[in-house]
Amino acid sequence: MCNHPTCKIAPSYLDHLPLERQVRIMRREGLTIDSQTLWDQIATVADVLRPTYTALGRYVLQAPVVGADETWWRLMGRLMERPVDPTLLRRGQGEGP
Repeated sequence: MCNHPTCKIAPSYLDHLPLERQVRIMRREGLTIDSQTLWDQIATVADVLRPTYTALGRYVLQAPVVGADETWWRLMGRLMERPVDPTLLRRGQGEGP
């Protein structure tokens, strides 16, 4: 079992699991926890990551051109119902940090 904070938070976002559903899953595994505790963990990790988020935003905005890829992806031969998230920004110069 992973004890890193991201292992506890990732299911909520990667698997789109509501906190109450995670509580039920954990209860079946023998862990007693409530959704407020999970929310507190998410808030704590967000506070820790905020400086990194801010620094990345500044880095992206320093580029001479900032673009958003709004390309529609084909899925199994058909268009997805909605485009790829346009908030995914990339540096205009095509180089990393």
